[in-house]
Amino acid sequence: MKLTGNTIVITGGTSGIGKELVQRFLALGNRVVTCGRRKDRLDQMMAGFPELSVFTCDVTNEAERRDSPNG
Repeated sequence: MKLTGNTIVITGGTSGIGKELVQRFLALGNRVVTCGRRKDRLDQMMAGFPELSVFTCDVTNEAERRDSPNG
């Protein structure tokens, strides 16, 4: 599996395993997109990783999934 030069989407990328995956995949030179429920945490991630693409979304909420930027 090629681990660099990909575009990777990670849900829940502001804490725990999701956050660690975001950091590791960025370090490998990938473009990473993540979503999370809390805008303040997404803003903190963007401050530390300006190349990260983020959007606020609760994936358990059908309306938010449907209305997401890439819905």
